Amino acid sequence: MGRDDGPREDAVSSLPGELLAPTLKAKLMERIRTEERLRPHRGRGGGKRLPLASIAFGLSLALAVVLAIAWTRARHEVARLTSELGASQAETAQLRGRIAGERASELAWMRDPGVRLAVLSGKGSAAEARARLFYSPKAQEGLLWVHGLPQLPKSRSYQLWAFLGTLPSRVGVFEVKGSAPAVVTIQDDDLGGASRFAVSVEPSGGGPVPTGEVVLLGEVPGSG
Repeated sequence: MGRDDGPREDAVSSLPGELLAPTLKAKLMERIRTEERLRPHRGRGGGKRLPLASIAFGLSLALAVVLAIAWTRARHEVARLTSELGASQAETAQLRGRIAGERASELAWMRDPGVRLAVLSGKGSAAEARARLFYSPKAQEGLLWVHGLPQLPKSRSYQLWAFLGTLPSRVGVFEVKGSAPAVVTIQDDDLGGASRFAVSVEPSGGGPVPTGEVVLLGEVPGSG
């Protein structure tokens, strides 16, 4: 090895293995040794000469390799993320379709020509409220749409009642969030025999009989 080989070989050898492949590193070091053999050596008085151009070339080549590797990895990562995004969007579309299908199945009873409509009007502190109750006595299912009821504290709930003559039967408990209308699905055996419906304010979770203020009340057409 020539006296000038050391700095160049040390520079190439010091490059981390993950930045410079072993085969490329070997080629660079072989080129340095070949140049050293072909270059005339200076005499004793000529001193040492540092081959900066060769070192710069090797470092530039190593940098180009590193950038190429990084670019390739970035392309692979983008491709992977794109594939995952496509799969996620497909799963979302399938989920939406399944929910829509389940929702359509749940409301299939509304196509029954025997579906009834009860109109409920606001009472007391909720005089501006109103509600519509669609229900099928045959399917024993219903859908309650409520507008204008204020949101209650967590300690209170709205409870829907079906009156069989003068006897109240609890149908369901629901909440109102903000000023948006509430839509409540109902399943109850007493829907078909009800003569009127009411909504009252009860302790959270409801109770066996109405105890609070009645805020919505409506008669069933033709039940009198």
